[in-house]
Amino acid sequence: MTELLNEIYGANAQITTSLINYIEINTAPVKAGNERIKAKYREYFTNSEGVSIQPMNLAIAEETIRFRADYNLKTPDAIQLATAKYCGVDFVITNDRAWQHITEVDIILVSDL
Repeated sequence: MTELLNEIYGANAQITTSLINYIEINTAPVKAGNERIKAKYREYFTNSEGVSIQPMNLAIAEETIRFRADYNLKTPDAIQLATAKYCGVDFVITNDRAWQHITEVDIILVSDL
């Protein structure tokens, strides 16, 4: 991931994520009582050049419904994919192999990098 992020920054590309992803990433540090890591994540997502967190809106909600209906996804997964589609991202990077069958956005598995 470090190598990929370095390439992304070198190309002046944008990283877009959903608010739900921010929530999910920060849950483990909070459970572990590690406020220092949570603060680092917050700093990265809110103050890094080229990184944006997309809030939920009605268009994303409608797309989320379609992802849930078409792929039987859990709501958090559907929100992340709907956000990606709404924002017109070039690809989504994930560890979730179940997303490989998604056709609306290009999926790249971390293990394939």
